[in-house]
Amino acid sequence: GFGSQVYSGTYRLGGGAVAHLSGSSLRRFPAGGRLVSATLSRGVKRGDRWLGGEKGGREVPVLGLHTLPHGHGWVAALADASCLDDSVPPRATPRTTSCRAPLVALLSEMLEPPAGG
Repeated sequence: GFGSQVYSGTYRLGGGAVAHLSGSSLRRFPAGGRLVSATLSRGVKRGDRWLGGEKGGREVPVLGLHTLPHGHGWVAALADASCLDDSVPPRATPRTTSCRAPLVALLSEMLEPPAGG
């Protein structure tokens, strides 16, 4: 499940920078799943302007990945998907912080069959 707090900031994922724009965190995730955490500020930031909340970082889970039993696929949860949303204006999500390329790289690596298997 998702948390009720709002977090903002930038983190590294799959070799790229990802903007977390006024998004949530993961509060619960299936046991045995992998969680990726990032240090984010609690509150809202638009561009260079801080609109409220706590400045300073908190380590919060932002991405969860879980393998389904018997190799029947994956479940993935991203705490802030605005970087995937085409309705978000490009100026709000600069190309340098889009999460598409880092997510594709990470998921491609995770979905790659094991060597020799």
